[in-house]
Amino acid sequence: MMVLLFLAPLVAAGLAAALRWGALMVTVRGASMEPAYYDGDRLLALRFRRLRRGRTVVFRAPATWPVGPPGAGPYLVKRVVAVPGDPVPEGMRGVTTAVRVPGGHVVVYGDSTRSADSRTWGFLPVAALTGVVVAVLERGPRRPPAPSPGALPNASRPGAP
Repeated sequence: MMVLLFLAPLVAAGLAAALRWGALMVTVRGASMEPAYYDGDRLLALRFRRLRRGRTVVFRAPATWPVGPPGAGPYLVKRVVAVPGDPVPEGMRGVTTAVRVPGGHVVVYGDSTRSADSRTWGFLPVAALTGVVVAVLERGPRRPPAPSPGALPNASRPGAP
């Protein structure tokens, strides 16, 4: 019984250390991942997840990539669209002459068309990847949807001023 009381805190400390080392919490900054993730969303990323097309990843921008929006922090969040050996996506044709994604690199795009990503900067080294997003821990404040072009404010509500 005494041994269990002694081991329990050690096991708990070991699990906490493993989780701290294996997990990363990041806050989305900017609109590049809308509509999947919005500015202020807090995401949980695991460092040891299999990298696949379609997964959202967290990474440190290589020195050749300008950092994201002001105050973005050291991490960027993008979606993997091509892995080593895949054909180079059409959107990158002006950035590279390669036909296939080279070994040790991936192609990442933001979900928004306004995203600065591999379409701007080229291939991302796999070594720059920090983790794969597995959950949204907290949703940040949402902006109201933009009105459709030509819509008049309050025009469709009866009794609107």
